[in-house]
Amino acid sequence: MSIYNKKLVKVLSLGAGNMAEALLFPMKGAFQEFHAFTPTGKRAKSLAQSMDGQSIDSLSMVPRDIDILFLAFKPQHYQDAVSDFLSASDWANWDKKPIIVSMLAGTPISVLEKSFGHKRVLRIMPNTPAKIGMGITLLLPGDDLGTEEISLLENLFEMAGPIYSCRDEDQFDALTAVTGSGPAYVFEFSRILESFLQEKGVEEKKARELAVSLLVGSSNLMQESSLPLEELRNNVTSKNGVTFAALESLKENDFGGSIKQALEKNIERSFELREVAYKMNS
Repeated sequence: MSIYNKKLVKVLSLGAGNMAEALLFPMKGAFQEFHAFTPTGKRAKSLAQSMDGQSIDSLSMVPRDIDILFLAFKPQHYQDAVSDFLSASDWANWDKKPIIVSMLAGTPISVLEKSFGHKRVLRIMPNTPAKIGMGITLLLPGDDLGTEEISLLENLFEMAGPIYSCRDEDQFDALTAVTGSGPAYVFEFSRILESFLQEKGVEEKKARELAVSLLVGSSNLMQESSLPLEELRNNVTSKNGVTFAALESLKENDFGGSIKQALEKNIERSFELREVAYKMNS
């Protein structure tokens, strides 16, 4: 039976960080088997338990009938992690090679294809709201992934929220600055509001509730409304009013420019990681 006719798939995750847990958790009902490996085993056991799966103590014990191999470790560890896996798992002698799904920032498809010796590869970049089914996952498939395979993968990732297919590596790394890292910006903004409310005498628990409710309510309004975002902003802003004064202060301090500069720094770091990946695998 081919992978496309299976209701469930067999998965191995190399790495078990926060992003992997957030992305994979909504999909666990689609997995016939789930295995996780980390060098120390601690995070692998935690992830496997949450997925009703099994942790693997040694790479030599990796099952050879998996359908999808997730790469979910830090990109700085790529060379050592992949080298250890290929050697210990006896990868060269596997009868059937799984689809490689990489969530590693700055690690291009060509590097993945060269390392694993086949081109059934998919780059992805999820974000942490995936854990509650409200994430965004960027996709960039390798040339040898078939239509049915891509459809299978898209169906899986849609369990964690909306997906977006990128046209190339540059766009993938650029959009990661917004969708992949974006929750951190939102959390930081909320943290600043929470801190300000506490400075004004609001107790800690209530300050968090107010800051979070502000973001949730505003986000829901943006989602439900067909108005341009600029118009939604203007609907809150009376000429020379209190909101106007705050927005003018942000403008004077180049709030928009600061945000764009931060995003460009994010992309710059992705390109740096890409160059490191190319050099390690040249």
